[in-house]
Amino acid sequence: MTCAASWDARKEAANQVFNKLLELGVVAVTCRGVVLDRPGAILENGCDVSPTDSPIFADFIDKAIEYGGPAQIVQVFDIEKLKRSFAEVSVQTDPNQIQELKKTYKS
Repeated sequence: MTCAASWDARKEAANQVFNKLLELGVVAVTCRGVVLDRPGAILENGCDVSPTDSPIFADFIDKAIEYGGPAQIVQVFDIEKLKRSFAEVSVQTDPNQIQELKKTYKS
């Protein structure tokens, strides 16, 4: 199998997973691709990072399959159960609100 054929097969598999999720009514998801050596951490903690509240990069499934190499694990997360690792505010944001955000989003 050529590299292009392998990539096409992974892309097709990712599309099938995405379509199955849609069919099941699961639409608010984001995905993360990682190397195949992470199943222990994923099964134990629910994600591949430690500590589990570390920031992660997750995106659409077609982006996730670009990471982790040809033998990979694609994690699928419920967007509504994740917390952003940043917040954007305008320059007019109330200073009290900014202080509250700083407590949540430490840098």
